Amino acid sequence: MLDHFCQAHQAALGEAYPVVGGRDGTVIKRLPQSYDVAKLCALIDRFFASLGADDFVREKIGATVPAFVGKISALLGQGKGSIAVSASRPTQSRLPDFEITEEMIQGGRKYS
Repeated sequence: MLDHFCQAHQAALGEAYPVVGGRDGTVIKRLPQSYDVAKLCALIDRFFASLGADDFVREKIGATVPAFVGKISALLGQGKGSIAVSASRPTQSRLPDFEITEEMIQGGRKYS
């Protein structure tokens, strides 16, 4: 997989990727086992294709293995359609509803 990343880096940026063996190898080993090599290679290709649109990664972070791994979630979402919450669909609060009573307002009981 690191070989594919290096090849994609060379093709996209015209420069050899400066492998940082310990860092890059460790990051790759920590990838979830649920991603097979073919899927990761496709995501690497998508990562380099998206660099033109992502100024922050291109200019500030760089096209590195850690930057790629940090964008996997976003890359997985690309091309899947947008995920949006409908405004007409009510959302359920995690907190139970409560009512403010006159006693609370008047300070008849201390709450902490």
